This record gives sequence, structure tokens and C-alpha cells, in this order.
Amino acid sequence: LLGCCYTYADRINDAIESLEKALEIKPESDVILGQLGWVIGHNVDVDKGIKFCKKSLSINPMNSGSLRDLCMLFCKQTKFGEALVCIEEAERHNQTDPLIAEVRAKVEFFRKQFDNIPRPE
Repeated sequence: LLGCCYTYADRINDAIESLEKALEIKPESDVILGQLGWVIGHNVDVDKGIKFCKKSLSINPMNSGSLRDLCMLFCKQTKFGEALVCIEEAERHNQTDPLIAEVRAKVEFFRKQFDNIPRPE
């Protein structure tokens, strides 16, 4: 919880430190791993964030929060196909989460915008 508070206060280094300490106490927590993936992936290193989210999902494949976060990290890398696979998996596990529909809409929007960028010939 403290890691989340630090994240929303834009104290990213404190958030990461807090989440890493929590992970030492509970190394198999899919929630902590997913949160660490989100914070690191969006603020420090996308590839490292993806690894944490994937580790979270290896523990709990139905963690829709980690699936949503992984989806958005793939979008940061313009890997929209992989992002859609994640969000479809999240939809299979949780049809009632409104954030999943919101993330899907963002992915589709980003993909369309990216596809419309003129490319040199």
C-alpha cells in the first residue's frame, strides 16, 4: 500500500524501494510484483517492468491488474498485437472490470494513431 501511495505522490524512487522491501517479505506476491512492474515500467525501464508483470502472471495468470498493466507497457513499446492479447486474456478472466474496457479502447486508439503516422518510403 505504501508503494502505491508513493507512486501517486510522484515519489517513484520511494515507491520502488517500498515495493522491493515488501517483495523481500513476500516474494511470491503477484500483487506486489505487478505493482512493481507498473511503477518501474512506466517510470524507469519498460523491459524490466514487463518482466515483473510477467512474473506476477506466472504466479496468478488471472491477475487482471497485471494483465492491464502489461498491456499498457506493450503499448509503450508499440507492440499492439501483444497488448491486445493481454487485454483479451483480462477480458476472459474478468468481464465486469470497467478498466479493462477502458484499456482496450486506449490500445485501439493508440494503434490507429500509430498506423496513421506517415512513414518514409
